[in-house]
Amino acid sequence: ISTGLAGQAISITSVTAFIVSLCIAVVTNGIDRRKLILTFAILQIGSSIIVGLAPNFYILLIGRIFLGIGIGGFWSMSISIAMRLVPAHFLPKALSILFGAVAFAQIITAPMGSYFGHLIGWRNIFLASSILGILSFIWLIYELPLWKNDHPTSIHTFIKVLKKPKMAIGMITILLLFAGKSIFYTYLRPFLEHVTHVNINQLTRIFLYFGLASFIARTISRYVLTKHLKITFLVVPMILSLFIFLITINGHKLDFITILLTTCSLVFGFISVGASHWVAKSVPEEPEVGGGLLVAFIQLAITVGSGLGGFILHISNVVNVYICSSIIFILAFIMAFITFRKK
Repeated sequence: ISTGLAGQAISITSVTAFIVSLCIAVVTNGIDRRKLILTFAILQIGSSIIVGLAPNFYILLIGRIFLGIGIGGFWSMSISIAMRLVPAHFLPKALSILFGAVAFAQIITAPMGSYFGHLIGWRNIFLASSILGILSFIWLIYELPLWKNDHPTSIHTFIKVLKKPKMAIGMITILLLFAGKSIFYTYLRPFLEHVTHVNINQLTRIFLYFGLASFIARTISRYVLTKHLKITFLVVPMILSLFIFLITINGHKLDFITILLTTCSLVFGFISVGASHWVAKSVPEEPEVGGGLLVAFIQLAITVGSGLGGFILHISNVVNVYICSSIIFILAFIMAFITFRKK
């Protein structure tokens, strides 16, 4: 299949996660959240096995749909989980740890997936992923407490939350931020291979730097976001827009590109945690609904970003894909300015 079509395998996961994140809180009223999270973990394991053994692209998409259900379900509850486990004043730290763990995983998996995928094939990489999923499932059984959802949720609750001041415009800001990031990250490897002409070792090293920068940002983000949430949402998209534009015109300079990519990963790490922190502050009384909306908009952003990037790649080239990402970050800055503007 083509690179553009391969990008749609990401889109189908995001579409599924988008749908699930909007309805999971409504359709699971009264169900023990521990059982739900364990179910999402099983779906992730099943997804990796199905994709690894898929005889054709359609079976692969089924596996990706399973992953979308797991992603949409888990992340829509992630803010609620954090709020249940720690006092309110520790929430920024808890979210920083949560997203720092994701970034730490990226440090390991992005370069290892790239390097070992070259050696043993992408199928075996997915099968190895299922083993990690099994280990995670065992740990969740041991560690997660029992808790029922004693706070009924309905579609009306989602509408009520979206009608809160600045909530809808803030969600559009998050959508643009993550759409720009989705285009940037989904088509990073094609850009590096076809424009920068990196070899597999150079590609692995860049992914390692990318993950390390994200881990650092997410780990220290609690110190920045507690006092400078507004500044973060205004400064980050402008930096990303500028740096991605510089990447497009200096694509052949490996060392310069590596520095720019690492910096982009560093600054976006603050947005990854900041989005959850903003939602938790905006709707503390409805963490699952707020988390569901956040995940829905992020997954919609990934769908739009990977789909739009694939379309541009199909009719043009990967440089124009990155120019599109730069423009989207400018739009994100404008919407962030409107979101945080004083009444």
